[in-house]
Amino acid sequence: MNDKNRLLTELSAASFAVIEAGLYLDTHPNDRTALEYKKQYSEATDRLRAQYEQSFGPLFMETSGSGDCWEWTQTPWPWVV
Repeated sequence: MNDKNRLLTELSAASFAVIEAGLYLDTHPNDRTALEYKKQYSEATDRLRAQYEQSFGPLFMETSGSGDCWEWTQTPWPWVV
């Protein structure tokens, strides 16, 4: 597995964990363990997204255009293999 696919796989897993933790917290809002778990994976998601974008370009249209040009169309989109 190349670095791009590895990062996307790790990012997908971390994002999934955040969503699942959020769903659990909807019904257990005071569960400190779940809150910490969500925080840990939210931080991992942010870190992995930044790492991906630094190496391979914007992951989302919303994060494109931070430089001098519209970067979204300059590199292959994340789902293009």
